[in-house]
Amino acid sequence: FMKIKNILVTIPKGLGDSIQCLPAIEGLLQHFSNHSIKLVCADFLVNLYKIYLPDIYVVADKDIEKYKNIEYEWFIDLASLDWSFKLKEYIQYKHIAYHKFYTCQISEGFKSKIVIDNNESDALFFDVSGRGGDKFYDKPAWSLEAELISKIIGDDKWIDDNMFPRLRYKNKQYNNNTILLLPGGTGAKRKWPNEYFKELIEYLLYKGNDVDLVLGPEEIEVIPFYKNISGLTVFDNLSLVQLSKKIISSNYIITQDCGPMHLACALGKPVLAIFGPTNENCWFTYNSKHQKVIRKGEMIRSGVIKNLESWKDWPTVKEVISAIPTIYIYQDYNIKQKKGE
Repeated sequence: FMKIKNILVTIPKGLGDSIQCLPAIEGLLQHFSNHSIKLVCADFLVNLYKIYLPDIYVVADKDIEKYKNIEYEWFIDLASLDWSFKLKEYIQYKHIAYHKFYTCQISEGFKSKIVIDNNESDALFFDVSGRGGDKFYDKPAWSLEAELISKIIGDDKWIDDNMFPRLRYKNKQYNNNTILLLPGGTGAKRKWPNEYFKELIEYLLYKGNDVDLVLGPEEIEVIPFYKNISGLTVFDNLSLVQLSKKIISSNYIITQDCGPMHLACALGKPVLAIFGPTNENCWFTYNSKHQKVIRKGEMIRSGVIKNLESWKDWPTVKEVISAIPTIYIYQDYNIKQKKGE
């Protein structure tokens, strides 16, 4: 291990964005003592990462002032957003590293930089693999943070083709046929229509599957819509830890592009992700053997969808059903009855 006593690392506040930082954190753990790393994240993420990142010390961003008197060898800002930039005002550090991607216009491209001295005028600038604008979206989102870490440690050999965001846990085998649906997340333009989910649920129930559905705080208005579906078990208001346990205990996950999708993939569960305008080459770089995307139509390569009024070119319910591996669906409706259930 490299002998550095204190490293402070910030990650983005969004669930999916924070999961994209996991390979970078893995790189840090490979090169530095785990006792030297303090991870700062949003309060609602703390308990999740305390469980699945047990090798590092996890702190809520609201509590960071408790640690302001510690001098950090490195302040590594993987969040690179307003709240994390403000930490520079009262955190003591010798060196700082961050990228500028999230704080600039996509059309202008971007450069990341490492500040090798507290004085930013002495900054060392570098292009991240020559990427800028649309070029960024041709590579995994997590690679931006990983490349930043490789510049700090002076080694990129730990980044390989088998790397993807993952959370470590002891995998317990569950003998059930539960299919878990995740129609939530932020960003209405990335959401498969609720009517499509309803039709899919009714088909899966007819085939004899146990079907669970998890709704988040953004889906309060559709809770009655789903709870009226006979045979469907609906969970709402789960904590991230509760959601992670629900994901782990399920047999198969069907989701759209959202934070819970990233969590399910990082936990290594079999996943079918329904994509609309967003680019899976950037945002869905997981274990392709068990996790796959279904889409219809062209993605928006720039990944910028804020000016998009709506997205209508979705896969049909029939196309989604055809994409589910048959081992996860009861083919004979009577199987459940024969089992005495």
